[in-house]
Amino acid sequence: MALEKNLRAHSAPEADAAAKIATTLDQSLALTRSLAHGLQPVMPEAGGLMAALRELATRSSELFKVRCRFASRIPVPVHDPATATHLYRIAQEAVSNAARHGHARHISILLSATGDDLLLSVSDDGEGIAKSTRGNGGMGIRTMHYRAESLGGSLSFHPRPRGGTNVICAIPKPRTPKGKEH
Repeated sequence: MALEKNLRAHSAPEADAAAKIATTLDQSLALTRSLAHGLQPVMPEAGGLMAALRELATRSSELFKVRCRFASRIPVPVHDPATATHLYRIAQEAVSNAARHGHARHISILLSATGDDLLLSVSDDGEGIAKSTRGNGGMGIRTMHYRAESLGGSLSFHPRPRGGTNVICAIPKPRTPKGKEH
């Protein structure tokens, strides 16, 4: 910061205070950006969900110190911002649960389209999820179910053969707005 440099050049005792102010401002700016991203994590364009899920995987790898990856065999455009945001939040909660509660080391997010459905799958190699938790669970799981149902879809939890959980959200493909066909 220019003020800090100027104060140090003049051996002013306020230089350390100026440095602390600059650091606090930088941290506040980073937090503000993070909050803004949290309010609208998915950009409104058709490829926004895929980009947001890719970014979620990258951030989750860093935050939770796990190997998290996103994959989609073909582009899966989601034109409706509300649908994209609900799917993103389901993935976000599933990833967080896998890392924090399941102690997973590897997490995979997959987005695909089959026939009339969109499928979002989050798989992990963690401790798995208790049968009693799959249906109701905590607030996060209840919110995931609510989001899937509000999109006319379903949410299911499946144990993986070698440990871990596969969370699958299946929703009907949203109709493509006129003029946005690909």
